[in-house]
Amino acid sequence: MRWIVRIEQAVSTFLLPRGEYLRFNVDARLRAKTKDRYEAYAVAINNGFMSRDEARALEDMPPLPNGQGATYVQPLNMAQIGQQTAT
Repeated sequence: MRWIVRIEQAVSTFLLPRGEYLRFNVDARLRAKTKDRYEAYAVAINNGFMSRDEARALEDMPPLPNGQGATYVQPLNMAQIGQQTAT
């Protein structure tokens, strides 16, 4: 893994335009199918142990704007954790 990181850094530094980077997808062969990954993310998000931004980061996507994806939800009514709900 150390050599992969070194190659990524060298290519990103010397061969690519500023602001761009190279990243090898070494987990590609170990990754589950897209449907299975998305179902796992849905379970994690809906049960409050992963935020939407964390799931997006695992898919190499940027975070949602304005911090929308940084909140965690609770399973019962999908409200943000810590907020009181009207009964």
